[in-house]
Amino acid sequence: VSVIDASECVALRACPPDIADLKNPADGSLGMPEADTIRQVKKSLPAGLPLSVAIGDAVDDVELYIARANLAHEAGADIVKVGLFGFDGARGEELFLSRLCRGVSVPVVAAWYADRLERPISGLPELGARAGARGCLIDSYDKSAGRLTDYVSLADMEAYIEKCGEFDVFSALAGSLGERDIEGYCA
Repeated sequence: VSVIDASECVALRACPPDIADLKNPADGSLGMPEADTIRQVKKSLPAGLPLSVAIGDAVDDVELYIARANLAHEAGADIVKVGLFGFDGARGEELFLSRLCRGVSVPVVAAWYADRLERPISGLPELGARAGARGCLIDSYDKSAGRLTDYVSLADMEAYIEKCGEFDVFSALAGSLGERDIEGYCA
């Protein structure tokens, strides 16, 4: 479940999700929240509930994202996620992600945007695994332009989830998904 501040965590106590996800949408699709917000959210969560924190949409300055990941981790993040769409192809993404993953002590989730991606999502889990990511996320960048299912078929999502399993990275899907999108996946 995604939250933007500690006040949104109250509802999570009654029915805790598997993970809480914190981002600052005012600063982009995966905008990084302030360190104080991360600390407040972590304190507001049920004990033991993992907290994922967005650290932004990456540019070539890997040192900046290493610093952001470490700051988020020190403030309470159990996992960090970074958006990858400003690179010239998969090789640039992999080099950046490899350096990021080696430079931090917190698990990293690589996030791609289906509405900005120019290649099949089926190859992303292998790239993420080679780079050292713990998980891979497919999201939509422009939430006002549509949902993830407007860009990726259910069959492609299923293949992506299967590939994540093959490469031992966890899979995540986001992008204005609703109950009707996940009915077949919930027990």
